[in-house]
Amino acid sequence: MTVTPMHCSDHHFLSFTFSLTALPINASPLGSSFSRRNLHSISHSSLASTILTTLPHPDSFLSLSLDTATDKLLSSLSSAVNLLSPLSSRPARSSPPAPWLTEVLRSNRKELRKAERKWRRKWRKSQLDSDLHSYQALLYKFSTEVTAAKSSFYKEKLEESASDPRWLFRIFSSLLKPPSPPPSSSLTPEDFVTFFEEKVNKIHEVLQLLKSSNPTTCPLDPIPSTLFQTVSMDLLPFITFIMNSMMTRSHQARSQLHSRLPEWSQF
Repeated sequence: MTVTPMHCSDHHFLSFTFSLTALPINASPLGSSFSRRNLHSISHSSLASTILTTLPHPDSFLSLSLDTATDKLLSSLSSAVNLLSPLSSRPARSSPPAPWLTEVLRSNRKELRKAERKWRRKWRKSQLDSDLHSYQALLYKFSTEVTAAKSSFYKEKLEESASDPRWLFRIFSSLLKPPSPPPSSSLTPEDFVTFFEEKVNKIHEVLQLLKSSNPTTCPLDPIPSTLFQTVSMDLLPFITFIMNSMMTRSHQARSQLHSRLPEWSQF
C-alpha cells in the first residue's frame, strides 16, 4: 500500500493491489446468512439507563478532553446496544423465482437493464434521446410480455382449480392481497399531554437539531440514528458538551489559520 499526501488538503490518496479468489460454479452464493438486531425489543427507558450507567457523572464528564469524552460516549452507545440487542445470525431466505418468468423473459430483462445502464451512463455526458427511446421501447415491450405471461399463468391455474373452491379462494387471495385493518385513531387525554410535553422538550436548541436531523445510519455508527434520537433527551448534557467543544476547537483552528496567512503569503 502506498499513501500519497494531497496538496492543500488533509486527505491522502491510498493505492493498493490485492487478489480475489474466484468461487466455484456450484458454490453457495454470498449472503446465505445475515446478521441482525431485534431493535424493536429495546425500550427507551432500558437503553437510556444502560447508557447512563456506563458514563461518568456529568460534572466529571465536563472536565474530560474532547477526544476522551467522545470516545466514552461512543463506546457507551455501542456497548448498550450490544448488551440489550446482540447480533444474531439467521439464514437468508431465497425467494423462488416468479412462476411466469420464462427464459425468454429473463433474457429480455437483461437486455432492458443493459439499455437502461447505457442510457443513464451516456445521458450524464451527451444527453442523447436515442438511448432513451431505445430503453423506453424495451421497457414497454417487457412490461407487455410480463402482463401477458401473468395472465396466461393465472388463467391456466383458474381453469385447473375450477372444481376446487378452496384453491380458487387461495388464488384470488394471493392476487387481491387485501390490506390489513387500519389502526385505531382514537385520541385519549394522555395522547394530548404527551404531545405537548414532547413539543416543549423540543424547544431546546441542541435537542431540536437532533430531533429534526434525518435519521440516516451507516455501519460505522455505534448506534442507529433512530435509537439515538429517542435517548437524546437523557444524554443532552453530554452531547451539548461535545458539540460546544467541537465548535470551540474549530474556532481556535480557524483563528490560527487566519493568523498564519500573512506568513504563507510570502511564499
